[in-house]
Amino acid sequence: MFKNLSINSYISKLAVLLFTLCSCTSLETLKSSTPQGDNFQKKLFEYYKDFADNEAKNCDWLDSQHFIDKAMLIVYGHNVLPEHPDDWKIPQENKLETLAYYNELKPLIDNKYLRSTFPENLAKAQFNYDCWLEELEENWQYEAIKHCKTNFENELMLLKDKLTAHNNQIKQSTPKKTEELKEQKQVEPKAKEPFNAQEKMAKNAQEFFQFRIFFEFNSSKLTAGAKQVLNKIADKINKMPQQPEEITLNGYTDHSGKEEYNLNLSKKRATAVKNYLTTKGLDPKKIVIYAFGEADIAFNTADNTREPGSRRVEIAIID
Repeated sequence: MFKNLSINSYISKLAVLLFTLCSCTSLETLKSSTPQGDNFQKKLFEYYKDFADNEAKNCDWLDSQHFIDKAMLIVYGHNVLPEHPDDWKIPQENKLETLAYYNELKPLIDNKYLRSTFPENLAKAQFNYDCWLEELEENWQYEAIKHCKTNFENELMLLKDKLTAHNNQIKQSTPKKTEELKEQKQVEPKAKEPFNAQEKMAKNAQEFFQFRIFFEFNSSKLTAGAKQVLNKIADKINKMPQQPEEITLNGYTDHSGKEEYNLNLSKKRATAVKNYLTTKGLDPKKIVIYAFGEADIAFNTADNTREPGSRRVEIAIID
């Protein structure tokens, strides 16, 4: 078969053949395997299996084997996490956006309510995020990159909406129980205090802020990824039957730079978001901005440390 090949060419061809046979064997083993775990893990297994099969058909043996391995981990009962952007050789201009999305996706995957109620959507979100990173590393199938990213963003938005609705339902049921308890104890109810967005934020910032966008170092310029997120937020608000009472924007920086400078930069970031949302038809009178500088950073770091995850504006829709 390799009769007329040089020794180096022969070894190269043989290596490809052996790797191909090895991958195909692993794929056949995968297809006959049964996944363990909850419905989310079982759905995720199916997505990884189909993707590995498709990559093998396109002769992308390395990525096929990678997703075979991820699917097999589910078979063995392991919890499989989404890919981390730092583990892939993706273009520099995509690193900030992919990391920001990773930080949004990870808590949703760990959320018990979403795993039990929306396993299919959660599995789609994780798979399409992984698919997006894989296609970004190859960086030539632009339609595939767009397809995976769009599917991921759609599922992410849906999951965040479902979680927000669930949390709001819990909050709405809490005052009734509190009122009943007050009546039993014959305690007069307190007068309703004026709404304070900052107090609500302090009590539960993780749930209160539904959206986050991120910025490049020392910049208040909106990235292409940030604009895409803001477009979806504006579209969501414009379609609401009743406009929200307030849209809160909190601007932040990392610990790199002087405190006074960072405070001003965080204000510029929040202002940039407000100005952009205004161009999308939102009422500027309802948009309130706060600047926190390097206070309340997203990740604990030493002073003068650059941290992409802390360079952000957090957005809350208050109805």
